Amino acid sequence: MRIIAVVLVLLTLAACAPSGVTGGYGRYTSDYFGLFDTHTLFIAYTKTREDFDRYGGIVYAELERAHRLFDIYNSYEGLNNLKTVNDNAGVMPVEVHSDIIELLMFGVEAYEKTGGAINIAMGPVLRLWHKARTDALGDPENARLPDMAELSDAALNTGIGDIVIDAGTVFLKNPGMSLDVGAIAKGWAAGVAMRAAEVAGLESGLINAGGNVIALGRPMERGRDSWSVGIEEPSADGTRGLIAAVPAADTAVVTSGGYQRYYTVDGVVYNHIIDPETLMPAARHASVTVICPDAAAADMLSTALFIMSRERGEALLEEWGAEAVWVAHDGSITRSE
Repeated sequence: MRIIAVVLVLLTLAACAPSGVTGGYGRYTSDYFGLFDTHTLFIAYTKTREDFDRYGGIVYAELERAHRLFDIYNSYEGLNNLKTVNDNAGVMPVEVHSDIIELLMFGVEAYEKTGGAINIAMGPVLRLWHKARTDALGDPENARLPDMAELSDAALNTGIGDIVIDAGTVFLKNPGMSLDVGAIAKGWAAGVAMRAAEVAGLESGLINAGGNVIALGRPMERGRDSWSVGIEEPSADGTRGLIAAVPAADTAVVTSGGYQRYYTVDGVVYNHIIDPETLMPAARHASVTVICPDAAAADMLSTALFIMSRERGEALLEEWGAEAVWVAHDGSITRSE
């Protein structure tokens, strides 16, 4: 599944004064590849390797299930997913899993709370940008921007009010519509996976799903009260280092930036995060990192704040009980109150 909105956080696990794992716990890690078209890292402190494998199995199963449900590119036998919904736009309602209903309802709420900065119905516009970027990566000399007239026509099919959610079904009234949940899906899925592991008994763990970081408890090491999540320098030249670190315990940390998924046209860099108002890549900030207890909200807010002015973003943070770090194009760093 190709998620359009990429979040970029580099995880660091070094304590200020590491002094060893405590209480009979061991520190274990697993890597998963392919889910949500990204790399996922799972770290946990457990009494035994068998316990870790059990929790890891729960995390992987939840992420894989969400990956299939929210996939807009691939079909799976016996499963109605978001691709099924998009394929039936203007045709008929599609009966879907309750997780799809929950995610889409959150997407509608996000649209309302962000004044349209987050719009899960932006699929037609995002598809044009995705094609232009993919073509450019394969043939850089002929890189081009999507035609603005085509973008404007596509935007006519992005009405959030044309999503009908009713009694376990989803119907897109406009046949030209398509959903894209890239701004919210990975965070939502990571949050669900971590909650499932916690219910099963996990006390201390961390999931980094392609930059969507969610921390449960604290590392079971002497002298450590929290995990440490590093913020990368938002540079597109491949020489990124860490410029800040955020402590995290029982919270999510998500960064949005345009410095990893982008392409260049006539010497100008165009990132993948599209502003619904201009239909062009957002360019106000180099990156925005959001810290929020709710993983889905952190994912959504990081994209919304990357698109918005800082003033609008500050007001949105207060509403969601979140914090943020902005990195400007000149490298300067500002923080929410």
